[in-house]
Amino acid sequence: MLQRRQASLSLAARPVACVAGAWDDSGGSLGVITEGYSGDSTTQHLFAALSTRQPQEERADGIAQRKSFDAVTPAIAATLDRLNVAVCAFDADDRTAFWNDTYLRFFPEHAGFIHQGEPYRSNLRRFYGVRLEAEELSLLERYVEEGVARPSDEQAPQAFSHRGFWLQAAEESGPEGRICLWTRTTSVVPVQVKDEIDGPGMVGLASGLDLFEHVGDGVMLTGPQGRIGWVNEAFVALYRLSDKARALQGDFVDVYLGAWRGADPCERARFESGLALLEENLSFAGAPFELPLPGDRWVRVVEQRRPDGFGCFAHVDISMLKRRQERLLRAEERARQNAARLAAKSALVDSVLDRMEMGMVMVDANGIVEVCNRRALELLGLSETLMASRPALDEIRALQWIRFADGVQSVDLGGGAVLYSFGEAVAR
Repeated sequence: MLQRRQASLSLAARPVACVAGAWDDSGGSLGVITEGYSGDSTTQHLFAALSTRQPQEERADGIAQRKSFDAVTPAIAATLDRLNVAVCAFDADDRTAFWNDTYLRFFPEHAGFIHQGEPYRSNLRRFYGVRLEAEELSLLERYVEEGVARPSDEQAPQAFSHRGFWLQAAEESGPEGRICLWTRTTSVVPVQVKDEIDGPGMVGLASGLDLFEHVGDGVMLTGPQGRIGWVNEAFVALYRLSDKARALQGDFVDVYLGAWRGADPCERARFESGLALLEENLSFAGAPFELPLPGDRWVRVVEQRRPDGFGCFAHVDISMLKRRQERLLRAEERARQNAARLAAKSALVDSVLDRMEMGMVMVDANGIVEVCNRRALELLGLSETLMASRPALDEIRALQWIRFADGVQSVDLGGGAVLYSFGEAVAR
């Protein structure tokens, strides 16, 4: 996955690829650095770059753009072509803004069809049209709508197989819309994972570790003393680590502390509660627990241990679920408050009506008696129990006369509801 590193190009002995393009305002170069295409991509940095400085000249081959994106986007898209990174961006209205040649190589179903201004939904329909089996095609529109509605900033980098290749994908939103990046992974997914243990500890898992790189959730393997022995790229992205090596320097508590380093002070309470929960739950393998992370993020952790003490942790990003849960709780609280206010207002209205010298009867659009004040009960000789059952006007003989009797005032309340008022002189 594409990464943008703040460090200099002398990144020890780690492999780095760099390509450049010219800028008219600085005479310098545009550099895009990738490092193993790992899954901890921070595409928001790239998105920011796609909306700023102007290139010296634009490349039009295989690239389209919309006015909502800056003219620098073709230069960066072409640069990504040279790194074999596919890019496709959509504006704030979810219409295609630009793409590069690599995108069409990875997704040939779009060749000859994708065009500037095309709705994102049309793009997704072609994508799912070639992926779904015949018996799944009835679900195509549901998948399309879910893809459009899914908040891009709530997704972890994904890995999936498409047309015989494994792709890693990242998506990020910004003021101009959304941008999507894909790379082809260089590793091969084993057809089978050996059942037998080839060596002590995690060495025996080496033949199957690559499988964990192609799941969307974080995976962490630990030794008997709790020290981390291996993590996948999804774990690195989830805890905002610089690389896998950073995770191997200690245990999970160290990783959790590092994830909170530099967080906003206002989140201190969330950090302290999460740390206490983590230390408590590490003593009970197998019991799922949820941990808060900076930036209103959440992770669900499940641990399983082998008899020899080696552990396997699954880390699932549940941020979107928790945010929806929080929105639902707030909505429920607002509903309770509104119901309480409505009940208070209703009690006030009932109190006012009961003190009036006029009989008051309100009938809704369906002819149901919604309101009958105390004076109306006295004048008509009706019982409170009867009127509390909300009878229909036509069912109460004593009420039928108010529709046509002289001296009865009627007010149309809208929607078919009518309010009748009358005094003792006209009551029968």
